[in-house]
Amino acid sequence: MHKLTIFLREHPGWGMFSSVGGALQTLMDTSTPVLQYLALIIGIGIGVITLITKIKELRRNSTRNS
Repeated sequence: MHKLTIFLREHPGWGMFSSVGGALQTLMDTSTPVLQYLALIIGIGIGVITLITKIKELRRNSTRNS
């Protein structure tokens, strides 16, 4: 028998861990574009909210100085 086969028979947890890791890697490859899209939407939303807040702040400051 190969050394790896003997090792996995003696330590079955390593085999299960590698199977779960392989499944998670496939899941991450599938979900990465979706997560990037969500991060982009959240970033644009935060930028728009910040821009609106700054515009309101500038308008308040310009009316006080007038």
